[in-house]
Amino acid sequence: MSKLTDIGIVKNVAISQDGRYVAYAVNLGDKQALRLCQVATRSDSKILAPEADSFVGLTFSPDGNHIYFVRSDRNDISFRYLYVGPSLGGTPRKLIKDVDSRIRFSPDGREIAYERWIRNDMELKIANADGTDQRREGGFLQVAVSAAPTQRSPRPGSARALQIQPKD
Repeated sequence: MSKLTDIGIVKNVAISQDGRYVAYAVNLGDKQALRLCQVATRSDSKILAPEADSFVGLTFSPDGNHIYFVRSDRNDISFRYLYVGPSLGGTPRKLIKDVDSRIRFSPDGREIAYERWIRNDMELKIANADGTDQRREGGFLQVAVSAAPTQRSPRPGSARALQIQPKD
């Protein structure tokens, strides 16, 4: 294992599928910037300048040409939005409003999945990779935190376990 950066405190990280690039959000005082590191050369460049917004999820597109990220909009901090921009820098586009997780791509790369939370309920959403045709996949899921581990625990033996089950 080797260190890739000495810039600030890294908060979120994504690795391109081919392993050539690492995108990361870095804390710079009360702001966060989005940066890209080419692993082989350790060359590091700015994707987005520091802003007061906080990055929640970073994901490379399957071909590595774009980086998807979730953050609040400075004009509407009550919701997080999904954005996409060129991996090597450029102007990002806002794709979807009210996204509460990083995205995951379908095996063919044409669709994305993400979470939307409403109180203690999680809604699984599916959309095209360009943000169109947003739809709910199934019903709501009830999320509860228990004090003892369970069979469904993501880490059996942990002191607190997360249970996710279909909501009636």
